[in-house]
Amino acid sequence: MTDTLDPAELARLRLVAENPLARPSERVAARRVLRELRDAETRAADEADRRELLAVIRRTIARA
Repeated sequence: MTDTLDPAELARLRLVAENPLARPSERVAARRVLRELRDAETRAADEADRRELLAVIRRTIARA
């Protein structure tokens, strides 16, 4: 996830991904890494939402 990636490296990846003068292979690689980071953040958020929902369900059941 981006919070564990060096901010300077993340900035460099963004610059390479958007730089039309960068080699195509570097641009593709940078874009892929950025996409995978976004996907990982989404999966982590989805998992956190699932855990929170499960906790609410368990508390509701415990009160019943």
